[in-house]
Amino acid sequence: MTKISLIDIGSNTIRLVLFEYTKKHGIKEIRNIKTPARLAQYIDDDGYMAEEGILALLKILNSFKQISEKYHITNIYPVATAAIRQSNNRDEIIERIKSELDLDAKIISGAEEATLGFEAAVHTISYYDAVTIDIGGGSTELTFYEDKEIVYRTSLSFGVVTLNKMFLKVKTIMIKQQLNRQSNL
Repeated sequence: MTKISLIDIGSNTIRLVLFEYTKKHGIKEIRNIKTPARLAQYIDDDGYMAEEGILALLKILNSFKQISEKYHITNIYPVATAAIRQSNNRDEIIERIKSELDLDAKIISGAEEATLGFEAAVHTISYYDAVTIDIGGGSTELTFYEDKEIVYRTSLSFGVVTLNKMFLKVKTIMIKQQLNRQSNL
């Protein structure tokens, strides 16, 4: 029996999924744990993830590593998506994950993320033709497939956390402008 841990480092949440594999039974999910991280909110206006966000990430990854070890799993595969992919200090973040936790995190491209979303959809729903939209915290992936073959995929660099942050900033500016106009009357 082979056991592995997959860690999806998303912009909004980080998920740990533990699997075991046997030839007789195939892949079986052992545990699935999701925790909010909201990493995209720690990206500043210059595109750098703040130390507070990096520390939150490291804390969650450390706890997921400990859970994996409790299940006697040493094959741990952390995969990072939009929040880290879009961070100007992504190399430093990946290096800290390696040096502080001895984990080899991989950053996947938006196209790879869209393809993985397609693979999940095509293997879990019965439609042969479909459009999928995966709205994450820091990116949105769109795929179109026919006859269970991918025709088109793309990744847009916005998601629920980044849009909320953007529109909250715009709303704050608009409120300040309105207050200034009212005080000048």
